Amino acid sequence: MEKEIKQELRKISLRAEKKKWECIQKSKKPKFYFFYLVLILSMAYIIDEIATNINAAIQTEAVTTYFGEVNKYTLVMSIAATISSVAFLVRSLADRFGRKPFLILNLFGMGVGMLVCFLARSLPYYLIGLSINFLFAPFDIQTLYIIEVSSEKRRAMNLSICKAIGMLGITIVPILKNALNIFGWQDAFFVPALLGLLTGILVIFFVRESDVFIADRINQIKLQLRKKPTKNKKKRKAKKDENPSLIDAIKYMFKEKTFLWLCLASLLFGICSIGTANYSLVLKPVSEGAITYIDADSSIALYPFACALIIILNGIISDSFGRKVATIFDSVTAFLGIVFFFIGVVCTWHFALVGIFLGCFMGGYLSGVDTFNVLCSEKSPTMYRSSIMSIINVAIAVGTTIATAIFMTFNAVINNLNVGILIIIVIPISLAGALYVLFRKVPETKGTALDKNDVKVSGDDDDELVLTAKDF
Repeated sequence: MEKEIKQELRKISLRAEKKKWECIQKSKKPKFYFFYLVLILSMAYIIDEIATNINAAIQTEAVTTYFGEVNKYTLVMSIAATISSVAFLVRSLADRFGRKPFLILNLFGMGVGMLVCFLARSLPYYLIGLSINFLFAPFDIQTLYIIEVSSEKRRAMNLSICKAIGMLGITIVPILKNALNIFGWQDAFFVPALLGLLTGILVIFFVRESDVFIADRINQIKLQLRKKPTKNKKKRKAKKDENPSLIDAIKYMFKEKTFLWLCLASLLFGICSIGTANYSLVLKPVSEGAITYIDADSSIALYPFACALIIILNGIISDSFGRKVATIFDSVTAFLGIVFFFIGVVCTWHFALVGIFLGCFMGGYLSGVDTFNVLCSEKSPTMYRSSIMSIINVAIAVGTTIATAIFMTFNAVINNLNVGILIIIVIPISLAGALYVLFRKVPETKGTALDKNDVKVSGDDDDELVLTAKDF
């Protein structure tokens, strides 16, 4: 009797959840919904890009104020970045509860983290702010959102537009660092922190759940309602958790070996972050032991514009010629960008040229990461998509950890010139390895419908899945 009561209560809960999702699905979208959705997601990208890149922009000031030397700063950053690996455990819950709650959590988390960094006046509080920031910045739920609301023909382009807008938002960091002048360089955290909190509020009131997720969640509930209780203890134990989980996603990845190869390619590509994390060391002023003089602040202020252009080009190429062709473009652009950036610093080229080549490298790298996310999303079923994308991003983070280890190993015995040489040696090796794995083991996904791998419940197609009035 107790089991029957539990089963009936479970059915009541599932029916209520199904009704909730069906009401959202049937609700009419406001006029111009997609337009202001893109605007809000672009704001989310701006916050995310600032949260991710602000530490590189204020590296010199942070080292001077809190750490004393680069190696201590790098070690602390790597520890804080390790904390971000926890994010993939939390993000996997978006496959169960929806994308919207975690987009809100992402924005509020980054806003609070940067606000703590702004208010911190000692190392412990600054580290708390960094840890909060590193925990929420890797969520990237806005990436999943724009992928799920876009058509097959414009998926990469829409993602690139939002990403490019977000990249241009980085230009406010050096401005804020010097303009407010209330407490010093930490002022750079203040405005993006407020924007993060404000954008989170906008999401609450103006963004609805993605249609792809809603349809898949309704189907999953229908399947659960249709399943009959079993007397077999082993089968009952296996079916105990019928909701999508991270463990289920990992099992699915091992079943579909393509994802394991995609993880390896992502890891190798992530090693390129040795350039994204340490380019500012090559641009240090002469007074701090640089190899030559370059207007570092002006170069850094310019690079987002070139970066945004590369990201837009990546979207055009990806939607026109395929995801794998786009990775070639990303890799070549990243390699040439970092090489000419280094040569430009050594030969004292105009700061604008140095900034443009830095932007080409950053644009190629960030576009490549996005292309891996698109490949992953188009291959994944909706019920595991967020979990699998987070695992892919963990693979990229592992590559970043390897890059940090390489840098720290050599940093004690090399000067700024050799930091640049180390970067342009490591990057082509990692890019070549990523491309080799990608082209040999991962199929093209351009034009794939996101619900291709989803379980669909029909009242006519399969007698085993017919839902009767009694079920509802």
